[in-house]
Amino acid sequence: MAVHNWKKWLSAALVCSMLAGGGAAYAESDDDAAQTGTEAESTDAGANAGTDGVSDGGDESPLPVSGTGFSDVPNNHWARKHITKLNLQGIVQGYEGKFNPAASVSQQDAVLMALRFTGAAEKVDPDTQVLFPDSFIVSGYAKPYIMQAIYEGLIEEKEEFRLAESEPDKAWGTKPATREWVTKLIIRAIGETAKAEAMARDLPAFADASLISDMYVGYVNAAVELGIVKGISADRFAPKNTVSRAELATMLSRAQYLYPVEYKRQHSGILTSLSGTQLTLAHEDGTTQTFTLDSDTAVYRFDSESASSLANLKLYTQAAVIADGRRALYVEQMDNEERLEKTTGVIVSIDSSERLLYVKVGTPVVTIPYESDLAVLDRAGSNLGLSALAENSEVDIFRETFSESKRAVRIELKSAPVNKQGRGKIVSIQPGVIEIADDGAEAAETWDIAAAAVISRQGSPATLSDLRSGDVVSYTVKNGAITQIAVESGASRTVTGLFDGFSADRSSIIYTVNNKKEVSDLASGATLEIPGFAAASWDDLYKDDRIELTLDGSDKVTGVKVVGRNITTVNGASIVNLSNDTLTFKDQNGKPAAVTLNSKTRIEMNNSYLSLDAARMFFVAGRKVTITYSEDQAITIRFAYRHTGTLQSLNTAGSSIVLKLDDGSTVTIPYQTPAVQIPGKAGATISDLKPGDRVTVQLDQNLDKALAILAHRVVQMNVASVDASARKVRLTSEAGVTSEYTLSADTRLLDENGSSLTLSQLAAGRTVNAEFAGSDLIQLQTVIVKVGKIVSTSPGAVSFAAYGGSVEDIALGSNFKIVKNGVVSTSTAALAANDRVEIRTNESGEYVVTVIAGQVKTFWKYDAAANEIQVRKTSLNDQNQYKLSNDTLITSGGQTIAVTSLKMDDKIALYIHNGKLLEIEKL
Repeated sequence: MAVHNWKKWLSAALVCSMLAGGGAAYAESDDDAAQTGTEAESTDAGANAGTDGVSDGGDESPLPVSGTGFSDVPNNHWARKHITKLNLQGIVQGYEGKFNPAASVSQQDAVLMALRFTGAAEKVDPDTQVLFPDSFIVSGYAKPYIMQAIYEGLIEEKEEFRLAESEPDKAWGTKPATREWVTKLIIRAIGETAKAEAMARDLPAFADASLISDMYVGYVNAAVELGIVKGISADRFAPKNTVSRAELATMLSRAQYLYPVEYKRQHSGILTSLSGTQLTLAHEDGTTQTFTLDSDTAVYRFDSESASSLANLKLYTQAAVIADGRRALYVEQMDNEERLEKTTGVIVSIDSSERLLYVKVGTPVVTIPYESDLAVLDRAGSNLGLSALAENSEVDIFRETFSESKRAVRIELKSAPVNKQGRGKIVSIQPGVIEIADDGAEAAETWDIAAAAVISRQGSPATLSDLRSGDVVSYTVKNGAITQIAVESGASRTVTGLFDGFSADRSSIIYTVNNKKEVSDLASGATLEIPGFAAASWDDLYKDDRIELTLDGSDKVTGVKVVGRNITTVNGASIVNLSNDTLTFKDQNGKPAAVTLNSKTRIEMNNSYLSLDAARMFFVAGRKVTITYSEDQAITIRFAYRHTGTLQSLNTAGSSIVLKLDDGSTVTIPYQTPAVQIPGKAGATISDLKPGDRVTVQLDQNLDKALAILAHRVVQMNVASVDASARKVRLTSEAGVTSEYTLSADTRLLDENGSSLTLSQLAAGRTVNAEFAGSDLIQLQTVIVKVGKIVSTSPGAVSFAAYGGSVEDIALGSNFKIVKNGVVSTSTAALAANDRVEIRTNESGEYVVTVIAGQVKTFWKYDAAANEIQVRKTSLNDQNQYKLSNDTLITSGGQTIAVTSLKMDDKIALYIHNGKLLEIEKL
């Protein structure tokens, strides 16, 4: 066994002789040297270290049956694609069926993997012994590989020796590789050193770029530009962070797009055919290879980290296959460029027996052979088949470029007499022309309608005038014109007419359109809307009311809206008398008027409805009421003991207030010495009120004067507990004070969208807007509260990933606040990708985005029994124990890791919200 001194490497010939022979593929191993500070000399040293062993190498070494071949790299692992590929290529290896993806990779193992990546590892004789300076400590198995790496230029001898001397307490080989160090290793491995040197003057565009050592700046710039490495966030590179085995596998995998290497069992070519059981690659020399596929075949695309399906692979693009014989274990589409050549011409004829197309290209007619599975596509991308090619059809012919004959594989019709059957939705109808958007098509097509076209609507004969935009139809096209249209389901439509009445069983509504009487069935759940008339019923319709009907595709009425009815509302009207169902009254200006009451007139008493006979006793002269009427017919008479609205003006000299009610009308209410309640203010008087306040005014017995004025206030609180049976809730204020409230029958419970809730649906821990009128709790509405991470921002909007949820876009509106580090901003520019945030709506319904700052700690240990982590204290009063919940995330570089992956003295950031540990991020 030869022994070599490192100083003799200056002789290239000597180096070459030392490296001759040997092809054994050693798995990465660093634990022995790390534990003992000495060199692991034998294959057993690597195996016994518990991380990686040694495989025999050779062309016929077994491949994993499926996937990565590692039990600790599950299907959803972020680096599964890259680990799978590199394992099958022999670039990375594991030990006892595990890859240990989260473990830090040592410098010597990173070099070994880089050598395998370039193919230079096969030049190494593993039995060669090398003597390095005492300060340059490398495990025994790794020495010849480090020597080869220096010879290949992957690492720089003088620089690495100097770095080793500067850290005498650390073994160079077993030292964890950092992001900046590995970046340089990969850039040199793919031969982009010149690019890195040219970019060495400019700092990379990261907020922590100043932390990158000068010797690595150019390499980081080059690697980022080439797409080999990325920041751990949008603005952080973290150059001193150690690199995990999964991360290095990912970097080397990405580098393969720039530095192609021939690996054993890997085949590259153009993907020419694909089925559920096999695929075919065509090579530049005209040969083809067919591989079988099964459920264990790993399938990926170049533009995605996630596993793909065969249906997502694009034919005639470059593809790579790693196979065991003819069985494909790994398939990847390497780019999106079709290797096809386009020829534009006009079809002259087709010889189907010889599979030849005769095409006029310019002036000459050329023959083009075609494949048996030739696709003929129309303008919408539908495959019509070869029979759709008619003489004089203008076409684009796409021909493969990897064989001498350049056969046609796809034809796209630019113009041709089209014959087809389709199904879609009518977009528009013009005389003799119809536009239809086919199911699944990106664009609509316009067709001529044949003069003798047969038209039906849900099985019954129809005419063109019966077709409507939005109808779903099936249709037949012959020679470019529609000859048959069948309406499968109709579109909804609106009709305006005059109300006439109902059928005897009230299942149909009768109305007149253009002096023609129509009858339409009422759909189940059909609605009625009369402006200014809350909770209108069908009995509230008057003959000859002008109505707008909405009819569904089956011509059933789903909604009726009264339009053009002249409705007048008088607030604060004074009753004069009620005689023979005629009500005489005076408005607030003393102007008299009269209306007629009938069986349709609604009489309300504080949200309850009374019959006319039951209400007669309340029609007392001088009593105030609200009257809504149309012409001389009373629609509603409202006896109100209270009014709620916005205080419009306050006349202290005249002792009256003017309220603008929620329906837009106003009412003037006199007062003498009303009680005034303002939430949170003791001893309030009427002078404490101001225009714009929302108030409820309680009236005296005659419904004439204000007895009490209750100011409204909305307070955001948290639900501490709910007692649904006793109708009680306990709410905690922002100041941390918890109070109990009993809910009356009138207290409204609403969700974020304004829909009603039951008290049992209001759970503890929810945030609510509590609305008080004076001291009375009148409404509780749940509040939108989301906690997660910013993905990206744009003016007035954020893309946001909730913890445990998916990514969504949130439009923040025109009035919002960003709170970050105690500073309030009104621009989303204050946010950065990966900021952890709480997004909520405040009392006014406006969004408030609060950034949750990470608390940087030093990890000590994980207590599995207590399910908590412990950190090192920096002072006696420091908290050092943090409880984990079932949904606490543990991440590194944006990817989820196990809590057991954290090691003593790791730097971590804790994100805590409302006392709950949301996330632990390894820095």
